Amino acid sequence: MAQNVGDSIKTILDFLKSIPLSESTVRDYKIRCQNILSYCDSNGIDCFSHSEAQTFINLQAIRFKNGQIGGRHLRRLRRSAFLLAECTEGKKLVWKSAVFPARVLGEYYKNVLADYKAHLFPLLAPGTIRGVLSMILHFLF
Repeated sequence: MAQNVGDSIKTILDFLKSIPLSESTVRDYKIRCQNILSYCDSNGIDCFSHSEAQTFINLQAIRFKNGQIGGRHLRRLRRSAFLLAECTEGKKLVWKSAVFPARVLGEYYKNVLADYKAHLFPLLAPGTIRGVLSMILHFLF
């Protein structure tokens, strides 16, 4: 059974609070959902479906191309819009988050990095050394 947009937003916020997310993340979702609610109110939309979400995102993509919003904000709006569409259509809410496995540096490269750090220590400030080593790590993995 489909819910109206306001009830769906309440359901989403309750769902997000039940996940171990920070208060600021939940607050960000609330703000984005309020943006979507304003869009729905101004366009007379009672049930926010996937097609409505796609239309909303297409409009936001135009705003992105015009430089009115950033790419990060566009991606967050997209995620919020489709989460709201799934909730409105009565689907089970599922939180998906990308988890990247920790990379492990081989023993040989650890030794090379330690030797290079020892070589740089008398020449550079500690903060500079960390930056240099960070750049080198990108190439060692």
